[in-house]
Amino acid sequence: MTRFNFNAWFAENKPTAILGAVVLSATIIMGCMTWSAWEGYVTSVQEQESIISKLTALAKPDKPFPNDENLKKLTEALTGYQSDLKKLQTNLQKYQVPVFGDLENAKPQDRSQLFQDELRSEVTKIKALSKDSASTLPTNFYLGLGEYENSVPKSDDTILLAKRLTVLDWIMETLVKQGGVQVDNFSRLETESVPKTDTSTANTGTQGAKKIAPSQSKIKTSAQHPQNVTSSTSPTTLPESPYTTVGNLQLTFRSSQESFRNFLNAMSVAPYFLVIENLQIQNTSKDAPKRSDPQQQAPKSASGKPLVASRLHFVVGGPEELLNIAMKIRILEFPKTTVSKNDPTSGTGTSAKTTSPSQKDKATAK
Repeated sequence: MTRFNFNAWFAENKPTAILGAVVLSATIIMGCMTWSAWEGYVTSVQEQESIISKLTALAKPDKPFPNDENLKKLTEALTGYQSDLKKLQTNLQKYQVPVFGDLENAKPQDRSQLFQDELRSEVTKIKALSKDSASTLPTNFYLGLGEYENSVPKSDDTILLAKRLTVLDWIMETLVKQGGVQVDNFSRLETESVPKTDTSTANTGTQGAKKIAPSQSKIKTSAQHPQNVTSSTSPTTLPESPYTTVGNLQLTFRSSQESFRNFLNAMSVAPYFLVIENLQIQNTSKDAPKRSDPQQQAPKSASGKPLVASRLHFVVGGPEELLNIAMKIRILEFPKTTVSKNDPTSGTGTSAKTTSPSQKDKATAK
């Protein structure tokens, strides 16, 4: 029997041998990859079957989801949130703006004249206080209520104006007491973000919601489709706002850094809920102090060496520099709520909200 000589055959058929080796290697690699992919496929199918079995078990009536433990945790969390919300509402309701001069107890026909008298008296007091504290007031200063210097307000607007006078008087008196303050602008702004009460709105009772009359487009649609008359003409109920805006104030003044800081600290502990919506601060000295300034160089000892531990002369924000301040302040009030015996946060029933005196006014003072 003749022995096969592989070396001789490879030498004579080299291209065929190389091609066969490449095909064999590729076949082995593809086999390994196929086997690996098959194992991954089998593992994925097993995981899918396991998840399906778990979901099927959860969907059974005897094992509803969430379970008792999760439901208990959810109930405890909701109870805690409701308790915290009650505390927040109670704290916010402390910020009630009293009517200036107790005008709500006066006769309605006398409120307008009494308000004008109280306003004139407070303006005189603020002017005298500004002279004693070396502060200056803007020209024609009248506590932001200059339109009522020579004319009385409407009787329906007096209560809201008296509330504004309470806060405006407090802000101005607190600012002037800082001393050396130059007030450039103290004007009241009308609230544009809060929609005005429409003549077609009406209260719905204890819930305090508003009903809005249907628009003309809805009426036309109802005429074209008589079967939708009831649904299209039904009033839309809007939730009641958790607060009311007593007024907005634009304040511009110049003062020292210390006076401004004391004024901000006083506002943070004010008996009224004041929101600073806009605050701009500008230094009167536009250029920063230079290093070459003798006041900025560290003092030297007798030997001529600089005293590194000594503090440099403080210029920015110091007594040599004043601040130009522009602020926009919003005055908020939170209506009081009376919780009935059947409070939903306590377990059963509903809660009723009482309307604050400012909400009872039919018109907004301008």
